Amino acid sequence: MMQTVRIIGKCQVHEPGVIAVRQQDCERGRATVAEDLSPTLRRRELGARLRDLRLTLDLTLEDVAASLLCSPAKISRIETGARNVSQRDVRDLCRLYGVADTGQLDLLTQLAREGRRRAWWQDYDELTSTYSTYIGLEQAAVTVSEFNLGVIPGLLQTERYTRGLIDGMDPQLLDEEVDQRVEVRLLRQRRLSSSDPPVLRAVLDESALWRVVGDADVMAEQLLALRESARSTTSDIRVLPFSAGAYPALNGQFIILEFKNQIIADTVYVESLSGNSFFKRSADLERYHKIFAEVQEIALSPDESLNLLDLVRQHHIQHQKK
Repeated sequence: MMQTVRIIGKCQVHEPGVIAVRQQDCERGRATVAEDLSPTLRRRELGARLRDLRLTLDLTLEDVAASLLCSPAKISRIETGARNVSQRDVRDLCRLYGVADTGQLDLLTQLAREGRRRAWWQDYDELTSTYSTYIGLEQAAVTVSEFNLGVIPGLLQTERYTRGLIDGMDPQLLDEEVDQRVEVRLLRQRRLSSSDPPVLRAVLDESALWRVVGDADVMAEQLLALRESARSTTSDIRVLPFSAGAYPALNGQFIILEFKNQIIADTVYVESLSGNSFFKRSADLERYHKIFAEVQEIALSPDESLNLLDLVRQHHIQHQKK
């Protein structure tokens, strides 16, 4: 099938499939996100390994900070992957922890080096640190499980739907700011068409299908794109119908990110009006996995979800003609 290409700001958007590629990334010979190493994940892996070394020696954050003449907060931020780590810091920590194996030292310094690499999303100054961290984790996750209450999940949105959603949710934004937010969302979607895409499991409330974002034409296009995405062997998309009544998670949406490397904790990302949060504790992960399994169980099957998609899309097409 021939694809058309449209330019959106710095992005080339190929249709169908809404695959976006930044021109500067093409010039650098980087065609897909999957081939990039996520610096966010490298920092988290480095932090987890350094934390294990500290705990093995039964040292506190204060003990380490006193030895290195820095604050305990710095050591904590290193261990959580919240800050870049210099190779000198790695060497000092390894010396303190008695790391003599050159292979282990090389691995840790390499992780520090890769963790300092600049990622594509860092070119967008308007991104909050929380959203930037989320993108870094999402780009490296092997499984993305999302429950969304009122809108189509970001990884599955068309360009026009995304633009209509951003315009509607924050009408005070300048056109340039809207363009940048649209760019970022489309760039995130490259991962789905990479050589190593994540497994995407999405459960969305039926209201997301009926809510008109943009206009009826935009919705008809969006639901067709959602149907195409549902045909992917790495996607499981289900709809929770109105007939399900009240159900777990009715009061909010969340995303579970799972990683191949077991040393890196799986992460839950929760969005709300008061701020976005990450959860990594075992108890939190267990609770959100349980909730997702429950909403997936009471949702329509993938085939039934496709039938409902078609029904709602026909409704939007009919209104489109009026």
